[in-house]
Amino acid sequence: MSADALPEKACQLDSRYWRITNAKGDVEEVRGPGVVGDYPELRAGRVYEYTSCTTFSTTSGYMEGYYTFHRVHKKSEVFTVAIPRFHMKCPAFKVSTITTVSNMMDSLVVPF
Repeated sequence: MSADALPEKACQLDSRYWRITNAKGDVEEVRGPGVVGDYPELRAGRVYEYTSCTTFSTTSGYMEGYYTFHRVHKKSEVFTVAIPRFHMKCPAFKVSTITTVSNMMDSLVVPF
């Protein structure tokens, strides 16, 4: 929250909603209390960051949604903050299939 925000603007996160769409157009909706088990309070000059994840059955997709907050000093004042659509794409990668001589020797069975 901006350092010059008024004290009465302090708020606390209540819940989140995500609409997750993969490259095939399949949609998953996720909603629930807080974020990663936390209900952060946002006050003047404070920053809150968190990391989370999702899974796709495709290599790309996008998410959008919103957070629901209430004012700390007036709990009846509830509002939502939209999270605009953002795209995610799995970068190209190659799995090595090279077998080394030492790996071959480890699996070699020599009869006696």
